[in-house]
Amino acid sequence: MATIHRLTSNLAAETGRRVNAIVIEANGEDKEDAESKGVHLMLPDDTDPEEKPTLAWLTKYHSIHYPSLKKMSDVNVVIGHATTTSKAALDIQREYFRGKKVILFNHVLPEDTEVTRDDFTPTRVQQREATLCQEVSRCRVVFSVGPRVYHHFENKFSTLPSVKHELFLPLPAETFFQIGMKKPSITCQKQILTYGRIGHVNHLVGYDVVARGLSKYVTDLKKRKPTFNSPVWLISGIQEEGVRSASDFIKKHVTSGDLHLKVTFNWSNSQIINDLQESHLCLIPSHVEPFGMFGLEAIAAGIPVLVNSNSGLAMFLTKYMHPDKAAAVILDVGVTDTKRKRDINRWANRIAEVFEDYDHAFERAQEMKKMLRDCHAIKETHTVFKRECCVKEN
Repeated sequence: MATIHRLTSNLAAETGRRVNAIVIEANGEDKEDAESKGVHLMLPDDTDPEEKPTLAWLTKYHSIHYPSLKKMSDVNVVIGHATTTSKAALDIQREYFRGKKVILFNHVLPEDTEVTRDDFTPTRVQQREATLCQEVSRCRVVFSVGPRVYHHFENKFSTLPSVKHELFLPLPAETFFQIGMKKPSITCQKQILTYGRIGHVNHLVGYDVVARGLSKYVTDLKKRKPTFNSPVWLISGIQEEGVRSASDFIKKHVTSGDLHLKVTFNWSNSQIINDLQESHLCLIPSHVEPFGMFGLEAIAAGIPVLVNSNSGLAMFLTKYMHPDKAAAVILDVGVTDTKRKRDINRWANRIAEVFEDYDHAFERAQEMKKMLRDCHAIKETHTVFKRECCVKEN
């Protein structure tokens, strides 16, 4: 299950209501987690084991793959996620639960995410936003995930008189907070982690600059310490079919022969946790992240992080974390190549700062972990969501 889908399902279950979470597939980890939280996973019915599940099973063919929907009579709220399941949620409400409340979660900023598509045009961005607003106009409440998305749509959604627009701040699963990060020994090989659900090369926004920044860090250190044990850069979360092209793209920008590169397609929570436990620094290079959930999970784990200043995560940290702690992990870098050399140097310098005084970076990471767990603003948005799950339509 996707992180926000899992979180919202679990929060809804905390209200005491029965929660049916529709998924196209689920592994044992998903099923065990859902059951422990009181969430019932609805999987496709009577599927051919040789047929690979697709999102279309839900968005276009839910009447075929989820026939039990028409038999349900106790549904009061339907929840969808833009732009993946919002249309499905609205169609299901219209077909089976007419008059019931629809809540949508908005995770997207088309002006950012559309840039990564091969067929990007300014017109396409306008069309995506218009479609999103049209879907939102058919629901009762829309929750924008993170302050960056919320503020972007604040004016647009305010023109929809029957729609309530609320902020939602996610919190990583407890399993991330339970990770026991340990400081590495002085001599061990350091591992630097970046993670993202990356489908193709165009999604690797910012990775080219980080590759050169990491290369500069390694090259500079090798000049001063020839016996330095060069780090591993682990890039995780690539779709399996895109590993080769992603690896080829990044290698073009790695300018140090001493930087070890490892590209993998790990997607499961257990593997993400394993990657975090084995790493010593997490980098968030992209400026087209409307929020940046993985960075938040890394903070929950207690690993030092460095975050692109233009990301949604950077805005969250600036607004809801202690200013000094936030400033220490946010890199002031650009969104274009105008000052590319400057940005490469900034990544190299900040990475060096972390490892030159790792004790301090590690201590700060533990403090940020505690601040995240205790963040009152997050809990407030969860309370608002649970309240909306309990309020029926007139």
